[in-house]
Amino acid sequence: MPSNNENRDAFEMERTLLASLCLSRQDEMIRSQILQFLRVYHWESGDHRAVYDALSGWTVEPAEIRSGLPARLTRMGFPDIDIAPYFEPPANLTDALEWLRQRIGRLQETSCSDPRTNGIHRRG
Repeated sequence: MPSNNENRDAFEMERTLLASLCLSRQDEMIRSQILQFLRVYHWESGDHRAVYDALSGWTVEPAEIRSGLPARLTRMGFPDIDIAPYFEPPANLTDALEWLRQRIGRLQETSCSDPRTNGIHRRG
């Protein structure tokens, strides 16, 4: 069972990755890699999963993301998600990418025996 520190770290890494998608039109190869990894990632935060779902497949400039994200989330049934944290500069994208690669690697090692799904959920 993950510790509170692991949950907090996962929450911060998820936010960092999503902020990188919201704030910049970085190299398309890096953006594609992040989106590809996140497609199979098991989210710790249901809000983060909803933001990812709203962002994936949406290729617009950061200003358009900032103005359009609330409406996209509302249409998806998540009108109460605060988007401000996703527009704060990401702490360290390089560390977050490495963390994500490790998580995906562990997920792939156990995927045959793990019946969990990656649906949107909220933790209390």
